[in-house]
Formats: sequence, C-alpha cells, structure tokens
Amino acid sequence: MGQQVTFTVAGGSFVSFLWDFGDGTTGATTSTGSISNAYSTVGVHTASVVATDVAGAQATLMTAVTVNTISPTDIATTLTEADTPTTATVGEIVTTRGKALA
Repeated sequence: MGQQVTFTVAGGSFVSFLWDFGDGTTGATTSTGSISNAYSTVGVHTASVVATDVAGAQATLMTAVTVNTISPTDIATTLTEADTPTTATVGEIVTTRGKALA
C-alpha cells in the first residue's frame, strides 16, 4: 500500500490519455481523464499526461507530487488545460493548466 493520488484532466475535448506517474512504475493509457496511482516512496515525483483530442492535437500536462509520508489518505489532483506546472503536497488539491499543440 502507498499514498494514493487521483489525477483528473479537466477541460478540453480529449479522447486518449497517456499517463506517466514519475515514480518508475509502468504508465497507463486510458480513454477517460481520470486515474489513480499509489506512490510507495517518499519524495517529489513529476507526473505527466499526454492528452490527445479527436483531431490528433496533443497537450502535455505535468505536476510535481510531493509525498511526505506514506499513508492511506488519498490526494486528489486536477490537471486542466494550461502552461504552468505546480506542486502538490499531501492533502492539497493542485490544478495544472496546459494547451493543445497544433
């Protein structure tokens, strides 16, 4: 068991999501903009998702997730369309914005 973090991409008309949690685990591809990952090590992990829309345009969204302790408490992290990554600390909700690349 590790620190469970839920990522959600808000905004955009994306149909495919390629997730990398930044902790060395195998990434995942989903057709929905929400996924959870259990972090098993303390530290800063850079999570990212490449979101693709129906026309093939992509947006890469990133956020730093800081895991200070391993506990059963979930962290909700929202990724939305924008440019600037932010840092999430255990217990915080972080919004990261990105834009589709033409």
